[in-house]
This record gives sequence, C-alpha cells and structure tokens, in this order.
Amino acid sequence: MIKRHIFLILLVLMFYPLFVTTIIPDVLRTPFDTETIGRFIIPFQFQGNDNIPWAVTESVQWDIFRPIYCLSILSDYVLWDTDARMYHVTDLLLSWVCYCLAFFLLKRQFGFLTAAIAVCLWTVHPSQCMSLLKIYGRNDRLVTLFTIAALFTYDMSFIKNEHRKLLFTLTLLFVILSTLSKDTGIFYCLLLPAWSILVKKRSIKETVKSDRMLWSGLLFLIVMFVVLRSIADFSIAIDSDGLNLGLNYFRLQSILIQMGFPLPPVWNLNPFAVCAITALAVITAVFSRKCPGAIRFGAFSFSIFIFPFPFFWIQDSFLWGFWLWISLAMAGSAVYLFDKYVKNRNIVFKLLTFSVLIIVLSISAVWSIRVTRRISAPMIEMHEIAMYAVSSEEGPVYSEENIFSRFPGWAHRMNHGPVEERMKFSLYIVHMIRVETGIFASTMNSPFIRENW
Repeated sequence: MIKRHIFLILLVLMFYPLFVTTIIPDVLRTPFDTETIGRFIIPFQFQGNDNIPWAVTESVQWDIFRPIYCLSILSDYVLWDTDARMYHVTDLLLSWVCYCLAFFLLKRQFGFLTAAIAVCLWTVHPSQCMSLLKIYGRNDRLVTLFTIAALFTYDMSFIKNEHRKLLFTLTLLFVILSTLSKDTGIFYCLLLPAWSILVKKRSIKETVKSDRMLWSGLLFLIVMFVVLRSIADFSIAIDSDGLNLGLNYFRLQSILIQMGFPLPPVWNLNPFAVCAITALAVITAVFSRKCPGAIRFGAFSFSIFIFPFPFFWIQDSFLWGFWLWISLAMAGSAVYLFDKYVKNRNIVFKLLTFSVLIIVLSISAVWSIRVTRRISAPMIEMHEIAMYAVSSEEGPVYSEENIFSRFPGWAHRMNHGPVEERMKFSLYIVHMIRVETGIFASTMNSPFIRENW
C-alpha cells in the first residue's frame, strides 16, 4: 500500500502533464511559430544546415550565443523531422523536469504545502501556454531549468559536506549550461548567494567564507562572459536593438508585469505607477526579516529574473521563468496566513480556505484556456490555409485567390492590414507550404508578394 505522503507527492508531480494535455491541449497541435520555421526549419530542410557547427554558431549573427538552445532544436529535427507536435512534446518534457526539480527543491526547504501550492499556481498560469505554444520559448525554459538545477545542487551542498567540491562543480556546470541556453543565465547565478542568505539564513560573511570555491568559480565565469562578448565585438544590448532606458524602460517593464496579471487592457495603467508599486512590494518583502523565507526568496528571484530586462526586448515567453518565483512568494504568503489564522480553527475555516485555493486555481485555468485559444487559433488557421493550398492544387506556385476563397477572413486581413503584418503572414504561410511540400520553390501567386519580396 502506497503511503499517504508518497501518494500526495505523486499527485503533485502528475499535475503538470495532466493539466497541459487536458486543459490546454492546443499546445500539442499548434504549428511552428514564425521565428522557429524561418530561423531553423527552413535552413535545416533546404539549406543543408542540419549540422552541429551551424547550430552552434547560428545565434552569433544577433550578438548572442545560445548553442544549447539551437542544438536542442537541431536534435528535434534529427529525431522528428518537421513534425511540430513532437517539438512541443520535447518542450513539455523539459518543462516537467523543471517543474519536478522546483517542487523537490522548494519542498526540502519550505515544506510540502508551500512547494505544492507554488508549482500548481505556476502550472495554471497562462505563462505556460504562452511559452509552450511557441518553440522559441524553449530558451526561457532551458535557462530556467538549468538555474533550478544549479540551485538544487547548491542546496545539496548544505547537507552533504563530504561531497561539497563535487556539488560546487556541478553547480558551476549548470550555470554554464544556463548561460549557453540564454545569456540571462549569467545574471541568474545571483540566486545562489540569495539562497544561502535569505533561505538558509546564513550571514554574508559565513556565506562567502564557506563557499569560497563556488564564488571564485562564478566570478571567473562572469569575467569570461564579459571578456568573450567583448572579443566577439557583441553589442552591449544582448538581445535588442539598443538599451531599454528612460521612459522606454518603464513602459516595457510595465507591459511585462501587467502581462502576468488578469488586468483589463482598458485600464491602461500608468507605467511609472506599475513599476513603483512592484519595486516597493519586492523591496518590502525581501528586506522584511519577519517575512517567511519563501516570500523573501520568491520576491528576490522575481526581481533577478527581470533585472537584465534593459538588455532585451519583451516577449510573452519571458513570463515562464519569473512567474515561478511570484508563485513561490504567493504560496509562502498563503501558508503563512493559514498557519497564523486558520490552522487552529475548526474544519469549516479549513474547508473555506481550501475552497478559495481551488477557486483561484480554477480561475487561472480558465484564463489559460482563453489565452491559449487567442494565441494558437490564428497559427492553426494559417497552417490550415497552407495545407488547403497543397491539397487543392498543384504547385509550386499556389493561387492566393483560390486559397483565400475558402478563408475570407484572412483575405480581408491580407488586403487591409498593415504592410509589415501582411508581409509576416504571407511569409509564414509560404514557409509552411514549403515545409509541407518539401520544395523550396513553392510560393503563392500573390501581387502583394511580388511587389514586396
């Protein structure tokens, strides 16, 4: 007979894949996003770039270096060719590994209840579908996964003193893998000393003295990161046209923060107010010694995950990483309030608390369903347009008039939308036709394409 605590752990561990596959199943049938199909699939299939050297250096043209991310896409291509569903399965498995590591790490330090609430809140948040629907969200997935793995091995070093050097080496290895997945990984290593100080409650002096080998290694990695980027003549703006400073910083960071909450767009909140309130809340949580460790570390980690923001542009997949830490802070708050005001009350109060938690999870799940449909529906329909073109006539040049006679809504959008958007949609459909037919010469007979390409 399975013991009760093991059953509960298994229940939490299975929650993630069950939620994704049953509540937001469109994740697994969404085609390649525009970036993935144009940046990887077309070069792999038609330009002979399905090899390790090309994948390792592919990202350099944008002044970034993400070989782990690029190699993971190449691995999927070698295994599954152009079957987008299996790329999503890979993302689901990577996410599940990250979810399990996060659960066991948080459980070991903050207890089962805090860990379970945190990862469940994270699972039902729309950040999951925002990241899983688009393959390019994998770089955020990998950097978060390796950051959690680094925290996991570092936390084990507090328990197994005889293996500290090995665990420090593994921690440094995970930091390297994190940075090679996405450049922000080098910033996220700040979570390691924060774990020692905020969670393990060690002094700064004790932290530095006890883990000197680890900090020396991290300092070396940071210096190498800066030096190598300088030698490669990379821009200081790691993943953007320029630094997001001044008014643009507040505006874009406000968008990123609001994206994670169900706020009506008509509210049009002041970006200075959003950033000021967020900063005040984070500072209060981190520096208030009376706050439980889960709240303090969650708030600090959230701030670290958006700390490198000036160097990057905004995209919805960013939410996947830092929403885990917001969920931890919320879970820590919930458990703190439960222990203080509900735990010693009668069963009615406990059932009421449980009901509130279920309602919160349910509302967030419904929100995720709506976001999934909003993002995936146009991608799925454009894939249907491409498939209809291939099945209804012979190529390699397909009549736009014939295609859009079956999809009048898209015909209107292609005729009246902004030029940049029409270009993007046209190229996306053509790429999907090329991938489906296996013929690079495939295209649409469109006056708009002839005029603008």
